[in-house]
Amino acid sequence: MIRLLKIGAVALCFGYVAATLARNLDEFRALEFGFRPGPLVAGFPLALAYLVGRALVWHRIAARLIGPTGLRTDVLSWLGSLVGKYLPGKLFLLVGRVTLYRSRGAPAGRVGVAFAVEASCGTLASLSVFAASRLGGSTPLPGGWAAALATLAAALVVATHPAVFTPLARLALRAAGHPIETIALRWRDVWGWTFAMACNWMLLGAGFTLLLRSLTPVAADFTLTASGAFAIAGVAGALAVFAPSGIGVREGVLTLVLSGPLGPGVAAAAAILARLWLTLAEAMVSGAALWVVRAEHVE
Repeated sequence: MIRLLKIGAVALCFGYVAATLARNLDEFRALEFGFRPGPLVAGFPLALAYLVGRALVWHRIAARLIGPTGLRTDVLSWLGSLVGKYLPGKLFLLVGRVTLYRSRGAPAGRVGVAFAVEASCGTLASLSVFAASRLGGSTPLPGGWAAALATLAAALVVATHPAVFTPLARLALRAAGHPIETIALRWRDVWGWTFAMACNWMLLGAGFTLLLRSLTPVAADFTLTASGAFAIAGVAGALAVFAPSGIGVREGVLTLVLSGPLGPGVAAAAAILARLWLTLAEAMVSGAALWVVRAEHVE
């Protein structure tokens, strides 16, 4: 029954995107320049750069909370674990990372702590970019969204303070059978990592803006709006634990947020194209990282 409910939820999200596109086909067909692959291709290196940037932020988190495992190990572990996003449940992301670190002798508990901090910082960064993108007087959010997002942000700000995070993490680790003595988390590190991830979202937003230009003319200053839309859609996809890589949910939220500035038809088409675009980038870097890891083990 639960499996059917999960499938039904994903189907409903995709149904919303498909129905939006179908209802606005005339708008999509009337695009001024039609589909242009050039900007789409030009934006792809920015998607790759975003993923490498996230891996570098993970390296800083891992160096602080796991230990000096090295830049190469940290980057390969983060990129290689991306394949876990496409399996049901978000735990496979963590399992993949723990597996790769275990061969280096890193305790699973420390990897789990670093993973939780990274997820919290990433969500705070996404919410910050989305909030900044709304300052320009964009289309009002659906009822209840603003309050829910503000509540989530406030909860994360409190939860990431070392005085709160450390005892909670120790309690969770003890319950899981992975107790650790110290958790060297500093709040200034949390904000530094959050800021770095927010900048990284802007990099992906620039690539997404180029993707949008393959469908319709958009100005360069649309980058902040595009970054915010992609960021909040990413949060929704991450929270939808029933959907592998947030599939369907991310597209639905992206369509909803961009329908105002772009029109429903273009927004729906962009959401579908963005899924293919970012999935290809993730497959490339994750495949390359796993190939390197496997080659090292063979040697």
